[in-house]
Amino acid sequence: MQHIDAGSQPKAVQQFLLSLQLEPDGSIIELNGRQFHISALDSADLVSIQAGIDDLETGRTSPVEEVDARLREKYGFPPRT
Repeated sequence: MQHIDAGSQPKAVQQFLLSLQLEPDGSIIELNGRQFHISALDSADLVSIQAGIDDLETGRTSPVEEVDARLREKYGFPPRT
């Protein structure tokens, strides 16, 4: 699956994407007969993210920058510059 970093898109595109009411199991956007699937995070990912936040708050984790880099790599997003 291709990952697209919407943060690099124009503000209007970002605002539109953030305004969508997505279903927990994903959604399909249709434009001119073409369908685009937006998948939701797996519930295991959500549990993992929450555990990471809990560890961060209690000081039992890596610096935020390291966690961010690992998540970006896992989900196919380019490194922050």
